[in-house]
Amino acid sequence: MAEQRSLQSGADILVQCLVNHGVDIVFAYPGGASMPLHQALTRFEHKIRTILPRHEQGGGFAAAGYARSTGRVGVCMATSGPGATNLVTCLADAKMDSVPLLAITGQVGTHVIGSDAFQETPIVEVCRAITKHHYLVTRTEDIPRVLKEAFYIASTGRPGPVIVDIPKDVQNNKLTVTDYDPPMKLPGYKPERFATRAQLEAILDAVAASRKPIIYAGGGIIAANAGAYLRAFAEKTGVPVATTPLTRPTCCWPSASASTTALPARSASSPSTARSSTSTSTRRRSTRSRRHISPLSVISATPCANW
Repeated sequence: MAEQRSLQSGADILVQCLVNHGVDIVFAYPGGASMPLHQALTRFEHKIRTILPRHEQGGGFAAAGYARSTGRVGVCMATSGPGATNLVTCLADAKMDSVPLLAITGQVGTHVIGSDAFQETPIVEVCRAITKHHYLVTRTEDIPRVLKEAFYIASTGRPGPVIVDIPKDVQNNKLTVTDYDPPMKLPGYKPERFATRAQLEAILDAVAASRKPIIYAGGGIIAANAGAYLRAFAEKTGVPVATTPLTRPTCCWPSASASTTALPARSASSPSTARSSTSTSTRRRSTRSRRHISPLSVISATPCANW
């Protein structure tokens, strides 16, 4: 009897894994192929809050918004077929914006995969190019390892979306889990990579040789918490900075700083004079940058060498 009580369904194992990884909110829209997962969520309602969106895409974007605002992995759930394909835009958006997102989808039973079964869509193949990684789980005993890897991949290195597709029979199979923290099998995944000194010097040489260098900073500055590094590099080299709208709030230069001083407004009475003045100022600044930039001094004086 004791052994029987220790048996857990694949759906219960998956939800327990979510709890173990600190998930407290799931945006989930139910369907036939994901029903065991939703039933399992009701057994963990004291630990995980399930929010029912009115559409899978709404749930996916809500999970992405949760990830953006908290810095944690957002979790959404959908059924097979049209439910899963409704997450495609959310996954593509998360991939391009480097948002840590875990999408869990139900799938038809393993014995009918590939037979055009009712509401069967090869969602892993559909999403292969717009996810950071993807899984089709065919064994219930693999669920703890797959979920551990999915959270690790989604949240490390350049964050991004991971999709985990789970057939219905895998959700219903029962077994006893002896280890909820199994070793991961990611031999080729190395998220912590740093530029070598030679690579940094090559970049600085290219900046020094440029007539009009400019730094175009995007969402990676937010993901890496690198606003101070960006400022240090820009101030040392004198290179002007342009940012995407998402990145601008992270660039914490004082308003009086020369690095963010706006170009003078073009005079309505003499547009050519204003344009000439701006052009001359830009050339002078570029000349100063080329004259004073030193790869060795930049590497030694700024924390950028640790990237």
